[in-house]
Amino acid sequence: MHPIFETRLSKLFTEQQLDIMKDHMNDQKKAFQNIEISELIDSLFDSLLLYQLDPNTNRVIDFIDEEKYEEKNKQSERYKLLKLIWIVIINFERLRAPNAAETLFSSSFEMLLTIMFQDYNVSIESGEIVSDATSRSASANDRSTSDFGRRIDVLVHNSCYGIRNEYCCIEFKRQDTKTRLLTCQQSKSIRINGAILSDMIAKTNVDDIYLIYMDFWGNDGYIAGMKLFENVHLVDQISSIHLPVHLIELEDFRSTIKYLYQWRQHILHQSRKLALGVFKEKRKYETVEISRPSTPVCLSPERVPLKEINGR
Repeated sequence: MHPIFETRLSKLFTEQQLDIMKDHMNDQKKAFQNIEISELIDSLFDSLLLYQLDPNTNRVIDFIDEEKYEEKNKQSERYKLLKLIWIVIINFERLRAPNAAETLFSSSFEMLLTIMFQDYNVSIESGEIVSDATSRSASANDRSTSDFGRRIDVLVHNSCYGIRNEYCCIEFKRQDTKTRLLTCQQSKSIRINGAILSDMIAKTNVDDIYLIYMDFWGNDGYIAGMKLFENVHLVDQISSIHLPVHLIELEDFRSTIKYLYQWRQHILHQSRKLALGVFKEKRKYETVEISRPSTPVCLSPERVPLKEINGR
């Protein structure tokens, strides 16, 4: 926990509560220590580093194209990883342009996430959309869903038993955005992801669930964890991340890729939790009409003699 942040919290919470907060933050970071495809990422990036000092991207693109061609299983994690890195590299020039808009970064990142979640029941949606969780929160507080802070850049969600489940929102700003606007974006992300987390807790009916989200300004950003504690949304940065725009940044991109796959692992785990919670609620309300105490007793029809049935 950052010392300045801890000093502020010490005015609101007891020492024991602060210790519990720190434990929650450590739990979030521990969840990001291991991923299933870490060796695959390291192996591929070790090969890519041979081209790190090249004056252009020609050779590295040729290498990736050849590796993609030789990979027979086009649904494999290796092929998806190759495709993801290929898209990042071919967009170097566009993303490092001085006038690159935030929509360019959000649409490019949406493409990367779509590749990562291919063959999984998770959707990535962008384009100034509105979160269902924030809409419900706004309605509960008699506020319009069109108010500032409701529309978001990228939403991660899926559908289970006809119910839309949301897992996090991701916000983008231009690389040269002023600190004041970045602070507003940070507050906006916390509010929206806080509503999504509260929705997840309501659907799973458990308190030990937490949310992982990202914020970006240009090609720089961070991953943060959010936990509901004592009716307060506790947020802590897990790590900074960076999307490369030059070949010399490939080594740094290795760690960002690992964090993205760790985040994906977390999203998939949360999706299974929500699926179970939604299923339990669905089963409970499907039988309410015949199981509740106020339901009148229904008598079976009288038996009809077999002779009468055969004689009809």
